Amino acid sequence: VAVKSGDPGFTYTLMTNDPVKGEVLMKSEPTRKKNYVFRDVKPGKYFVRIEDATGNQAGKTVLVNEN
Repeated sequence: VAVKSGDPGFTYTLMTNDPVKGEVLMKSEPTRKKNYVFRDVKPGKYFVRIEDATGNQAGKTVLVNEN
């Protein structure tokens, strides 16, 4: 996951593929890094949400394929 803009203190959240009622599967601690890697994710569709230090949020559905 990569961030292009926002105020550092990013929190990255991997969820089931529903941005409103999705279950949180993994969540990072706040970090200044504009890149984050979720490890050991099984193939499937997920929703990734990113929140910056000011509370601004962005998200996108992503597809994880098998290697």
